[in-house]
Amino acid sequence: MNRDKTVEKGISEIVGVFCDPIIVMPGGWGDTLPEWIKTAITLERLMMNMKVLKGEEMTGTDAEACAYLYTASLTAPMDHDWSQIYLYIATKVYENQR
Repeated sequence: MNRDKTVEKGISEIVGVFCDPIIVMPGGWGDTLPEWIKTAITLERLMMNMKVLKGEEMTGTDAEACAYLYTASLTAPMDHDWSQIYLYIATKVYENQR
């Protein structure tokens, strides 16, 4: 019985990689996400699932943070600190996609 629950949870996590929504800042800019960010989110979610299998804690990915900050930057102006955070995370995600 315990093995069945483990298998079911694993399948649920894999399905979540492809089907879970991408969280964006409310304001109507979510549909403007570039395809490369969507692809990065899927790949990083898969990598996160593999890390969880090795005992790490499930967290949001850098690509998901980038997507949220992308839409936040289009919704309202960012101050210097948030701009620096956004540029850092976007550069990190983009470097991994090249």
